[in-house]
Amino acid sequence: MTARRPEVAVLGASGFAGSEVLRLLSAHRGVSVAHASSEKHAGRLARNVLPALRHLRALRQLRLKPLDEMPEVDVAIACLPAGQLPRRLDFVQRRAKAIINVAGDYRLSDPEELKRHYPGSVEHTPPARVQCRYALPEFMHDDSPSSGLYNLPGCMASAVEYGLLPAARAGLVDGRVIATVNTGSSGSGRDRGGHPAERSGNFRVRHVSGHRHEPEIRMALESYGGGCSEVVFVVHSIEQSRGIFASIFVPLASETDLPQVRHAYAEAYRNAPFVHLLSNGVQPKLKALLGSNHAEIGLHVRPRLCVTTVALDNLTKGAAGQALQVMNIVLGFDQTDGFAEGGGIWP
Repeated sequence: MTARRPEVAVLGASGFAGSEVLRLLSAHRGVSVAHASSEKHAGRLARNVLPALRHLRALRQLRLKPLDEMPEVDVAIACLPAGQLPRRLDFVQRRAKAIINVAGDYRLSDPEELKRHYPGSVEHTPPARVQCRYALPEFMHDDSPSSGLYNLPGCMASAVEYGLLPAARAGLVDGRVIATVNTGSSGSGRDRGGHPAERSGNFRVRHVSGHRHEPEIRMALESYGGGCSEVVFVVHSIEQSRGIFASIFVPLASETDLPQVRHAYAEAYRNAPFVHLLSNGVQPKLKALLGSNHAEIGLHVRPRLCVTTVALDNLTKGAAGQALQVMNIVLGFDQTDGFAEGGGIWP
């Protein structure tokens, strides 16, 4: 007798992150897609709306439906615009044992920061019975409970956290951290990516200060045992549809050397199948990671400073791939289940 496969619902399936979640789920043999929601495209076959799904046999008959038709499932992966899940959380919580939220509705624990950066979420706080967790999969426990609400980090925050957390947890950070992040247009979502005429042939600053990922990174440092360092976060827009490249300037104590720094990062990612510390002198190459769930980290240490570079695909490792990793953890699968071998595109 065949054991029942856990069932998954994807909410907001026609957006960038939602369609990427469906693409990845099509290769996961341990779960089945029970529902994919889209208000705009309800009633249509997913493969006729999302070109990336046209030739995936597992999803050929999947039809997009309104969120209200969501059945009872084991996991709901919410890829809705910020502010939408809080309005429907009670409904979704009654139908899903675990909720994995890609949007930022519950990333911030400080009410004032939440009000400033996610005003649509303030009036819809999670019910007391729903435990909300900030979920960066490499720093979660494998015995995480199979119920509750897991909120994923932002894609740019993920890149900075991968490049900063090992040093912070090892007590190597000595002063203000400066992080510059270069991001493609899909990092802003389908409706806020910027006009092609402005992005084409251009390199521009998107945020110099006040970005909502700044308090998130500080909170993640506290949540995962890295203390609270001051982080200056600057975002640039690049002429690319997907991908993130971050350079993080980490001040070190005068006696800290490269072997100490490398040891901290090697230990942090010793059992992390998707985060790779590169050899000395080797730097990440963004194009080699596009479409994959891998992140690469390069280190360059000079007196009192570590320059950490991180590259990842914002739609996969920064969103949909993170969601699948967290789903695997809460359902008791191996983190790598459902992911294909290999990296991105080259050349």
